[in-house]
Amino acid sequence: MSGMQTRPVLASGAAAAAATGGAGAQQSLHVVWGGEALEGAEGRWRELFASAHGNNPFLSWEWQATWWRTQEQQRGWRPATLPYLILERFADRRWAGLLALQWRTGMPGRWEMLGQENGGDELDLLVHPQADAGTAARLLREWRRQWRLRPAFCHFLARLRGVRAGGALDTGLGEMAGRGGLQLRRRSCDSLPLLRLPASFEEYLAQRSSNFRGETRRRRRALWRAFPQAEFRVIEPGVDMASALESLFELHNLRRRQKGGRGLFEEARQRLFHLQLCESSRSPVLPRVYLLENEGQALAALYGFQVGGRFAFYQSGMDPAVAEHSPGGVLMGLIVEDCIRRGLTEFDYLRGEEAYKSRWTGEVRSTVDWQLTRGWAGTLYRGAQQTRRLATRWKPSWAGHSGANHTPAPGLEQGSKQTSADGPLTRREEEAT
Repeated sequence: MSGMQTRPVLASGAAAAAATGGAGAQQSLHVVWGGEALEGAEGRWRELFASAHGNNPFLSWEWQATWWRTQEQQRGWRPATLPYLILERFADRRWAGLLALQWRTGMPGRWEMLGQENGGDELDLLVHPQADAGTAARLLREWRRQWRLRPAFCHFLARLRGVRAGGALDTGLGEMAGRGGLQLRRRSCDSLPLLRLPASFEEYLAQRSSNFRGETRRRRRALWRAFPQAEFRVIEPGVDMASALESLFELHNLRRRQKGGRGLFEEARQRLFHLQLCESSRSPVLPRVYLLENEGQALAALYGFQVGGRFAFYQSGMDPAVAEHSPGGVLMGLIVEDCIRRGLTEFDYLRGEEAYKSRWTGEVRSTVDWQLTRGWAGTLYRGAQQTRRLATRWKPSWAGHSGANHTPAPGLEQGSKQTSADGPLTRREEEAT
């Protein structure tokens, strides 16, 4: 199912003139939905992503369209999702702004950020630098209008996860509080360590402690002694990319199983998604797999994306049989050195506060989660949530288990991530040791 709605919106004054190079310029709002609409958005979305100086792979058309496509192919029993794009155009049809959402069917159905279930970080609006100052507010106002057009008893919930703290979407949602009968709840979510890269690897080491410098050099020398034939390889889209990804999948899953968990790439749809994502040679998001191999056998692998001057570290894995030689830590150092050599300015560790990340950088950003409800159904839903949290918090120690120490799962307001019995349902993370 696909569709489109259009409404004219007059952009104001000088900003409107700057947007298209003339006075009296108009911007118009468009609402499009469905898989065909998402696939057809490729050109304009890419253009907006480049114009907005986007360096977040999770906001690119390639990430969003490929994930939705593979999710539909592998959906099985899972609830269906409907892509829902609210966009604003300049008079020359260039996109001025985009809010990419999805409607997830189920009980209850809910609004989400497009693709948020695949673990995207710092999700936000895309806004053209020449767009009118009110573009972000109008996109959110149109979403609220679209929401009000639907019956409240089955369209009462929105959960927007992984939103960039302090970004245009986060700010705009805060300004919506108390309007249109919406009840909003914001909570801090994940920490995202960020390493700002200096001009050389030696300069970077000089900024760290003497213990860190010595350990980094010592581990590298010890690994080369243990594996004289070891090789550091950099794989980009092309002939070897699929086999490099398969090595990553295997090492990641092996390490997770060895630690008693379940790897992200145990899921067929995750493997299919990343294999398809890395097929494109035209994407502004450049996938890259780093491998540390010994005589053709992978010891450690790390997978991420270069966008502009940033490398985003997505996932990694290592062979537990050689953990004593710290292949993950050695590989991390080689990758940071490679990124500096390429002239990149940021190494983004993305979601998670694993201890090894704090060894490489002390700077941290954050994301937030938003929950929005409306109407009497939303009030009932919030009340049920509160009751469930209180019941969990005050559950007697003898109820439902046989005497072992039991710590209740933290409530939503405490910033916990949803997990399965085997660990996180979405990515992160392997120990880089």
